[in-house]
Amino acid sequence: ADDARFLDTPVYLDGRAVNDAALLLLLAPSGKFGLLKTQGLDISSTVFTVTKADETNRVVREFDGRPAAKVYAEAIGMEPDALSLENTGSLWPLALMVGDEPFLRVAAGGTPDGGLQFLHSVGEGMRLKLSRTTDIVESTALALAAKRKELGGISGILHFNCLSRQNILEAEGKADEFGRLFRGFPHAGLASHGEIYIAVANYTSTMLLFA
Repeated sequence: ADDARFLDTPVYLDGRAVNDAALLLLLAPSGKFGLLKTQGLDISSTVFTVTKADETNRVVREFDGRPAAKVYAEAIGMEPDALSLENTGSLWPLALMVGDEPFLRVAAGGTPDGGLQFLHSVGEGMRLKLSRTTDIVESTALALAAKRKELGGISGILHFNCLSRQNILEAEGKADEFGRLFRGFPHAGLASHGEIYIAVANYTSTMLLFA
């Protein structure tokens, strides 16, 4: 991630920085390995259906035939003019469910015409569940412990952590506490603008763990 400027994300290969490129790494692990996606999320039963959207600009105009900002604000107990990424969007993301897997859509705030500006792609017809983020350190610790038990141990981790999670950890003064979760085994990674796990994920840690 480029310090949240959203301008440029270079890829590094053999000491060179390349733009507008992707780097594919093929691994042949000699032992067991596993994937972990953790978000720290309480998913409610409240569902919004996108009935009108400007998909190109990532703006939702209506949920269930009503102004999107008003519907969302009512659901979280706020006023539409108080909606923002920091105050509401990062705390109350919307989950696009693929089976049991949530893929988050985060609202950055309202638009002048009563819509919601999203950071991520949202299309008409999508059904999104209202969710609430939980403590990042606690949820990651629990997820790591469960995966460690499943694999019979962890010898190393390749880790992609959403920049938004990193910003939250730093704002809450928990970045060092989060880092201490990975003591005891080799660990490499970076903060990123969205993570890949089946589809593009956001507000997640996505990890490849080696037993």
